[in-house]
Amino acid sequence: MPRGKIINYSPGKNRGRLKDNLTGAMLDFKLINVDRSSRAFLSAGREVEYDLSPDGRVCRVRVVDPYVKKEQPESAGATDRGGREKGKPEIALPEAGPVFSVCGGEMEGMLSEEKAMEYLKRAGLGDILAGQAQSAGTQDGNQFLNPYNFVRYLDQPAEAAGGPHLFWRCQPPPHDRFTGLSGRITCRLVNITPLFISDSHGIEEDGQNDGHKKYRFFQIDGRKLIPGSSLRGMVRSVYEAATNSCFAVFDDRRLSYRNNRYSAWLVPARIEGSREEGFKLKLLPGRENMIIYPDPRRYLNENYPKSKTQYAGWLYSFWPLEPSKTLKQKNDEFVHSRRGKTPPALPEDTGHGSECWAILKKRRHSHPNITFYDVVEIEAPDNEQAIKEKYNELKMGKGDFILTKGYLCKNNQNIESKHSERFFFDNSGQNSGQEINLPLEKVKEFEKLIAEYADRHCERIKKLQDPQKPLESKKEGEGKHAAYSRFIVKGCSKGYKVQDGELVYALLAGSADSPDVVFLAPVLVPRVFHEKSMRELLPKYLHKCKKIEVLCPACRLFGWVGGNDKDRPNEGHPADSAVAFAGRLSFSSGKMIYDSGEEGEITLAILSSPKPTATSFYLLNRQSKKPSGDLKYAEEAVLRGRKFYLHHGAGPSRHPDGYEYERPEGKKDNQNRTVRNAVKPGAVFEFTVDFESLAPAELGALLWSLQLEEGMYHRLGYARPLGFGSVKVIVEKVEVFDLKKKYLSLTAYEQYALALDRKQINEKIDRFKSEMKDLYGREFGELENIKDLQKILSTPPLPNIHYPRLERISDPKGENFRWFINKGKQKQPLPLAGEDRGLCY
Repeated sequence: MPRGKIINYSPGKNRGRLKDNLTGAMLDFKLINVDRSSRAFLSAGREVEYDLSPDGRVCRVRVVDPYVKKEQPESAGATDRGGREKGKPEIALPEAGPVFSVCGGEMEGMLSEEKAMEYLKRAGLGDILAGQAQSAGTQDGNQFLNPYNFVRYLDQPAEAAGGPHLFWRCQPPPHDRFTGLSGRITCRLVNITPLFISDSHGIEEDGQNDGHKKYRFFQIDGRKLIPGSSLRGMVRSVYEAATNSCFAVFDDRRLSYRNNRYSAWLVPARIEGSREEGFKLKLLPGRENMIIYPDPRRYLNENYPKSKTQYAGWLYSFWPLEPSKTLKQKNDEFVHSRRGKTPPALPEDTGHGSECWAILKKRRHSHPNITFYDVVEIEAPDNEQAIKEKYNELKMGKGDFILTKGYLCKNNQNIESKHSERFFFDNSGQNSGQEINLPLEKVKEFEKLIAEYADRHCERIKKLQDPQKPLESKKEGEGKHAAYSRFIVKGCSKGYKVQDGELVYALLAGSADSPDVVFLAPVLVPRVFHEKSMRELLPKYLHKCKKIEVLCPACRLFGWVGGNDKDRPNEGHPADSAVAFAGRLSFSSGKMIYDSGEEGEITLAILSSPKPTATSFYLLNRQSKKPSGDLKYAEEAVLRGRKFYLHHGAGPSRHPDGYEYERPEGKKDNQNRTVRNAVKPGAVFEFTVDFESLAPAELGALLWSLQLEEGMYHRLGYARPLGFGSVKVIVEKVEVFDLKKKYLSLTAYEQYALALDRKQINEKIDRFKSEMKDLYGREFGELENIKDLQKILSTPPLPNIHYPRLERISDPKGENFRWFINKGKQKQPLPLAGEDRGLCY
């Protein structure tokens, strides 16, 4: 932003002149709405920053040096009560230098105070400014609203089978000629809650707080702007939902979940071979006969018979970070009595996968009443004679000892209660040394699973100071934390590919004589992939558009790029078919035309990535279309719809200790960020939308998606789950171009841009609603997608809006996952948007 010094200023006329510091140019200005107390800031010599309008005139002035000198009566040698010498100027420091608007109104770039108030009232801020904030429902200390919900999609319309429809799937108009309405929509945007659009420049590192960063509001040449891409994305999300368009941006991963259902049937194994020669799976079931069922994935449960003794041996390796209750037991028959002793010494140069000799003793565990083989001694393969001597000594005493060769499986102390690593061996006698074919597809699926594990933790692992020493538990803050698993660290650092000698667990199907691999897992209580991917639970008619001949309403309007699916790059695209279509809309940046002021620095609460593995929040029962607490990504489920963040009412939600958007105790680390220059509620931005070749109903759909309905608000920018970014878009003007006049003459813009009146605008919106009614057979307001949008983007029924947690007060650590693992909450699904009356703490 350019700077200059005030040369002179006339308070009576509110006129002045400033000199640019760099060029020396003299610039005249006239201020508006300057109160008497602010005139002291505008004395000659004052340093200011200023903005220029497109035509080169000063449109805003901000005082850089806000100190104000007030002369005191002279009294030589005397001092005042504060010890200051009388007669010297007193320095008064306001919070910040004031900003002055320059005469000329909107043409000069800024709105007058009076004009801005009109827009604030139209946006619903009138009552708030008058001290009568809109209610966000009844306070309930026992319930809260989740900050997001879903807009349901509509079933495929019956009429769609009869041919193309404007609001179904059809070919877009060409770009080589105009075929409909073209023109410009001028909009004003008012923020109802604090607004923050992050800038990629001006990021400050906080060296004292573990990688914490500070971000500023997006700006160009010192002036706050809302990027046109942000406005475009905001409007497109509503347009897609309102018109039942395709899911253009969609994560097609096959998700995993932690599952202990199969633990008792997982058989230790060793992968042998290579991609070139093929893989084999060497089964290592210990001393037990394997129990295998024909279709374990569908039928296994706690009532099915399982091996009484665990297949793998236990190698006591470390004292638990959080000892279990069983450690207090003193029965020598249980292994707990010896956990405090020194673990068996490992041979030198022994690590994960090493072949070793071991002496094992059969022991009984008190809870859950299982037996296992405990490693008593362990030696390198070339120390066979020494370990045999120890074995002969031990078997003379009491106990069931065995001597065997096997493989050391070390996955680190990856849970707080863990005390033992595992020892894989085969001493069963039944099909001893059995090897089975391992299909390459199972190997690839296992590699994807490891990648999925790694993706969850890579960012955190990279930030740890010593990620290459995973056996050392990390200490963060006040508590001890388990280390990351060996395979996760490996997957993050180098990527993961199966190698000869990898130790795994395998779920097998068929019979003990001829088993087949169902899946491989890295640990005994593993994450396993859901049966279906997210894409498979979405109806095909909502999959991303593939052919230009059958584009959905949103892709035809906002644009489409095909063939960018990394897993299916050429699916549905003939060689001579178009693979992209330029949108028929162009959004300008949102320029601030009324400044409501800035919030101070705000250290935000923790925000994290979406968690679609929370299936009780993301899925519905396929048959009933109702929420359920026990769904998985399988045939019996469907996706809920499109995710939207709730409007928080007059302002962000609060708890007894402060705002929800603030992290308790102001804690700063790499899990959260601090934002600067967030815009206070009540600012006004202006932007335009240029449109081309729209049908009247398409223009109506766009206008509805821009201005929404009375009491509905868009969500824009950063920290929306915390209540930031509720905005109201006001359609100020709609102009349709007379293209004949435009291209056959040199007339001014005003001569060929014909403004629509309010009646004509409403007719276009009604035309859109009528088309939707004809297509789906119900009134516009009765469609599920519209009802959900109305509910989510309107004033909520409860004031407590935040991510699930167990307590009313926010936890500085932000450990929201504890709500989901609490047994009383696990089955509590997220209600449908129209039925959402809150969840329980």
